[in-house]
Amino acid sequence: MASLAEIMPLWLGDFLLVWRPAVGSGRVLRRGSSGTDVVWLRESLARILDIEIAGQPASNYDEALKAAVQGFQRLRRLQPDGVAGARTLITLNSVLDLPDRPRLRPEG
Repeated sequence: MASLAEIMPLWLGDFLLVWRPAVGSGRVLRRGSSGTDVVWLRESLARILDIEIAGQPASNYDEALKAAVQGFQRLRRLQPDGVAGARTLITLNSVLDLPDRPRLRPEG
């Protein structure tokens, strides 16, 4: 096994992240999007941020959900554009710490 000090001079900073969304297709969600992915996003953000995110129907990506996404993005130091793209969704899945999801852990 190589130490981090041995690897750092050799690593050029590129990496590949293989990710599968917890729910839905993993498509980019933004104002005007609708469906079960949006419901999951609304419920997940409400739980993480400990707030109620108004919106009717819950399956529509509206201004209230956009504001919640921006709040989450700011908290996680992501670009607060209000769009739930790959980075935002990956970060959200990590924060949720869902059971039965693959994890990378140090050996030991």
